[in-house]
Formats: sequence, structure tokens, C-alpha cells
Amino acid sequence: MCEATRAVVADGVMTLHRREVKETVYRIVNRTGKGHTLYLDHPRAGGAFELVEPKKAEEELAGHLRFKVELPASGKAELTVKEERDVGSRIAIGDLDAERTAVFTDEPYLTAEARDFLRAVAGVMRERAGVERGRAVAEEELGRLDRDQKRLREN
Repeated sequence: MCEATRAVVADGVMTLHRREVKETVYRIVNRTGKGHTLYLDHPRAGGAFELVEPKKAEEELAGHLRFKVELPASGKAELTVKEERDVGSRIAIGDLDAERTAVFTDEPYLTAEARDFLRAVAGVMRERAGVERGRAVAEEELGRLDRDQKRLREN
């Protein structure tokens, strides 16, 4: 799971900061009539993930985190291991189209100022797209007139 936590817009680039969360729930059943201590080796998530829950592992091994779980006689235990890391991505606002820019204006991690800025950018992009469509139509018309003129001169 990955959720955006904040965004920064500067110099035409929007930097999105997201928190990626990996959560594993272990459900353990003790079918014996006496209590046991279980040492559970949880594979570490790659990259810059940090352990969030539980706060600390019993032991840190190469590639694994070891947790101590007390199992009651004929009982159940549950262990939730939650790891998180910050992930950033950069988006050049000028490379986006108006619709993609407008999508970001609904995101909760943007400040009101950033939303207003992106709405204004989306408006300018729509206007620019309209001008480019008009230019394409004018160029097409100019080409047609040029062809007609050449044809008339040849006659």
C-alpha cells in the first residue's frame, strides 16, 4: 500500500512524497496442552523500510527480523509486523496535459495554494491546447489554399 503524505511544487516540478507500507499478519495456533515460546523469523522488506510495529524485534538477523511470540496452552496468538518507507517521485508539470494536472487538484495532501496553482496551470494548458488546435486548422487551410493557388496558376 502506498499513500501520499505531501507534495511540494517548486520550479515547475511537483515532488510527491508517499509512504509505502508493508504489513504482514501472522496468526499462530498452539494445538498442544502447554504453553510455548515461538521465535518467528520475518523476512526483511528490501530497500529503506523501517520497522514500525512492533517497535523492536527480539533480534535482527541478516535478511530477517526475529520476533518472540508467547503461545498459551491450546490457544492462539497474532503478530502484526508493519514496515514503512518514504518514497518520492518528481513530476515535471510542463510535461502533463490539462486533464492529468487537474487530477492532482483533488488530492488531500496538497495545500490550498498548490491546488489553486495547479488549477491555474490546467486552465493555461487547456487554453494552449485550444490555440494549438486553431493553429493546426489554420495551417491546414493555408496548405489547401496554397495547393489551390498552384493548381490555378498551372491552368
